[in-house]
Amino acid sequence: MKKVSFPLFVGGALAILFAGVAVQAQNTTSSDKTFVKSALQGSLAEVNYAKLALQKSKDPNVTEFATKMVHDHE
Repeated sequence: MKKVSFPLFVGGALAILFAGVAVQAQNTTSSDKTFVKSALQGSLAEVNYAKLALQKSKDPNVTEFATKMVHDHE
């Protein structure tokens, strides 16, 4: 039996996964598209509010949380 290197195996698995996702993405409904658009807009708003908090706040708890929000949602 021939040995296959781990990176090659992982790369092949990822290629198969992404091919499956691409096929599934073509079968989206209008409600799916609306959900994704709303989710992206909400995430963008959270990032913008967090950046505003970083500019305006002097409270270390607020700046810590705002930094986490920017990091998690960008």
